[in-house]
Amino acid sequence: MGNRGFYGFSGNQYQRSYNWLGWSSAVDSEADTFRPNHLGGLNRWYDFATSRAGDTTVVDRAGIANGTLTGAFIWPSARDGKSVCSISTHQARLGFTGINFITAIQCRVEIAGGYFFSDSSNHHFHPDVNVILHPSFSHINARNGLWRTNGLRINPLTQNYAGGWHVTSVVCAGALSQNRIGFDRTFNDSLVVLAEVAVYDRALPLDEVRLVERYMAHKWKIYGYSPD
Repeated sequence: MGNRGFYGFSGNQYQRSYNWLGWSSAVDSEADTFRPNHLGGLNRWYDFATSRAGDTTVVDRAGIANGTLTGAFIWPSARDGKSVCSISTHQARLGFTGINFITAIQCRVEIAGGYFFSDSSNHHFHPDVNVILHPSFSHINARNGLWRTNGLRINPLTQNYAGGWHVTSVVCAGALSQNRIGFDRTFNDSLVVLAEVAVYDRALPLDEVRLVERYMAHKWKIYGYSPD
């Protein structure tokens, strides 16, 4: 993979795309210094950048509850020298004690399955074929949320995640509870590679959602992110 990293781009390729997308030096500086815990209501923050091969837990940087890896593995130096978490085998998942949340932002790349979050008993984020959410199996609070992928607003009932690495956010219409990313209940694999997840127990206004998105896009060098 050389210096490209997993599904990645070299530094020069990224810099060219980053400039083309119109990021100002002010935004660059802000993305360098901002952290998800600068905003109130942070419920969980899982960042795999410094995780090591063989780790079976990921530290919750919000200080609430660490996550547990089951069947998933850490891929060191896979993305611009940073580690990521591969949830890519049968029944693999990142598990955590149930999170009650309204806003969630993830940096990830899809493999198959499409669940934004999963759970041991419910299917609030049930996907449909080639779209993020099923029109009836998913929860109304997820369906009626404000969804964005790579900086652009999307309709989760008619659109899918951006291809390749992406930063996707949702501000749900009301609180939802989930306890894993990956394997859904007892029968649906949802295969994904995760870089970072931040979850809040309140509805972040759009300017705060953008702060978290830009932080992740800058940190993980997301080629397709287009700040609005």
